[in-house]
Amino acid sequence: MHMKTISLFFSMMLLVICMSACKGGPTVSKATGSPGDLIVVMEKSSWTGPAGLALKDLLSSDVPGLTSPKRITVSTIGVAKGLQRFLKESDCHLAYSLHSPFPDERLSIMPVEKAFPAKEVIAQIRQFDFSHQRRVSFEYIMFDGLNDDLRHAEGVAKLIAGIPCRVNLIRFHAIPNSPLKSSNTDNMNAFRDTLTKKGIVCTIRSSRGEDIFAACGMLSTSKKEQKN
Repeated sequence: MHMKTISLFFSMMLLVICMSACKGGPTVSKATGSPGDLIVVMEKSSWTGPAGLALKDLLSSDVPGLTSPKRITVSTIGVAKGLQRFLKESDCHLAYSLHSPFPDERLSIMPVEKAFPAKEVIAQIRQFDFSHQRRVSFEYIMFDGLNDDLRHAEGVAKLIAGIPCRVNLIRFHAIPNSPLKSSNTDNMNAFRDTLTKKGIVCTIRSSRGEDIFAACGMLSTSKKEQKN
């Protein structure tokens, strides 16, 4: 086997391992080496961590059959420096974990808000063109009584106004020992309809409990609650 192919094979292995292993590191929603598969990387630093480096190795390859950047979505909580590099150096799609448009509330469920406020991250995103083939989406887990009313929908619309994007409303599936519950269907539909009326593409999809917590930076908060 050609040495470059072997190197890329191990890069792909590293990518999957990095996305599913280390504490505080990225997790993976789906990752295979088969051509045409969608790879979703949930990477806290977006482009400077192990998974990001492995992706860069794959994307710079000239070996046929590897996944195109147009079929890769990097999901991030928005570490500013890594995000800036990712947006400049990659053509992959971006999914940003939002979950609340209000800073104090977002901080209560996502500690990353303190260091990297959503308002500043979204200002970075605005600097790049997502009106053509490259896409940006905003991930929003719907929690009953926490972030699922029309005030929040209006806040989201205001925060991302003018960005060609999609908002994914995620139906939360409860995990053990967590007080959080999923928003009901009526609230989710009303939230979606509010965004749609403002010209924002919005979809509702299901989730996978703890995987979602890990992806959006809320897993450590949940575990602290379980200990208390």
